[in-house]
Amino acid sequence: MLLWAGWPVHPAAMALLLLVGWVPYLRMEQLLTRRGASGWKVFRYTYLTLVLWNAFTTWWVSYSTLGGGIAAVVLNALLMCLPTMAFYHTKKLAGPTLGYISLPIYWIAFEQLHLHWDLTWPWLTLGNGFAQANSWVQWYEYTGFLGGSVWIWVVNILAFLSLQKYAAASRPGAPELSRVQVQRLILIPLLAALLPIGLSKLIGYNYQEKGPQSRY
Repeated sequence: MLLWAGWPVHPAAMALLLLVGWVPYLRMEQLLTRRGASGWKVFRYTYLTLVLWNAFTTWWVSYSTLGGGIAAVVLNALLMCLPTMAFYHTKKLAGPTLGYISLPIYWIAFEQLHLHWDLTWPWLTLGNGFAQANSWVQWYEYTGFLGGSVWIWVVNILAFLSLQKYAAASRPGAPELSRVQVQRLILIPLLAALLPIGLSKLIGYNYQEKGPQSRY
């Protein structure tokens, strides 16, 4: 629901939800893994999550053809399971650090493939989620919209890890966090979200139109 609410069909400010939209999924994957769930069970929950996101955001394809709309939702969600399940297996085999580092890499590889083959489907490329909030992503001129996809995943992962550390410290008997540590947990994901937006505003402010001025 967060990913749907942050998509461009809604007001531009809602796009900020994309920066935390994956946090519930990361928590779900963590809980399933801790409880010893099989890879098949993790896949089922992951696929359900992605089917719902696809259905809520691209249901309009069914206006053209109902069968085609259903197929697009079902198959695209299945393809999105490739990077997410690769993340799950990497995290399980190599540990959380490499696992979370690998997630944006797998996702960008998936999006790159999805843009350059016969079954291309660019509608849910994450970086396009800021299409209506373009004043926040002027730095796309250097990274392209795939840079936005990386940004979204990085902020989500940082927000998730900060929440996990805070929750762990809140358990009975756990060492209490200092004020500096709490501030750090808040500031790291917040700065990761706000600095690129600030840079974008700076780029937009310093931009000057080139060429002859129109009389109209």
